Amino acid sequence: MYHQQSLKELSNLNIATNKKDEYNKIFEILISSNSLKSASEILDLFKKLVNKKYIEKEIFNDFLESGDFLFYIKKYLQHSQIDITDIKNHILS
Repeated sequence: MYHQQSLKELSNLNIATNKKDEYNKIFEILISSNSLKSASEILDLFKKLVNKKYIEKEIFNDFLESGDFLFYIKKYLQHSQIDITDIKNHILS
């Protein structure tokens, strides 16, 4: 029984990891294709996608909290476009 439960938990973890990886690819594409906008404008775009239920709020919040958002905006935006001082202010409740 314990072994079956462990396999199920591992399977769920793999699904969650794969889902996060897939969303990160989408986030990266959206950031790179909007590289003329500021970071806050891109965040507003993401928030609209969450509000329209295209992106799950938990996935969005994890993207911000994990540091992945900061990684991608530093990769694709100029320093002058990064106008966010505290990412925690953008976490959705």
